[in-house]
Amino acid sequence: MNHMNSYRRFLLPAVPRLAGSALVGAAVGVLVGVLLTNVPLGFLVGIALAQTVFVVTGWLVLWPMDAAATHDNARRESSGPSPRNSSSSRPPCPAWSASCCCC
Repeated sequence: MNHMNSYRRFLLPAVPRLAGSALVGAAVGVLVGVLLTNVPLGFLVGIALAQTVFVVTGWLVLWPMDAAATHDNARRESSGPSPRNSSSSRPPCPAWSASCCCC
């Protein structure tokens, strides 16, 4: 069980998932382009596979999260100002809750 937690902890950030999917997509794209001698098809296959790998690994990591884990992950991945330590002049969104989808 600890192995699964470390696996998820590694894949939780988007950067390792994005880098891994880009490497897989590039490798398969080059392989398809060389084997089939069709470079445009290799590009398309590589892009499609990279996107698919990124989305599937995201599902595998994020789907089993409960409400608390989702809340923590959303705060960690948020690119906007945190409602607790916001330095902007506008007040924080009044709907900062589990059901917030307006902000």
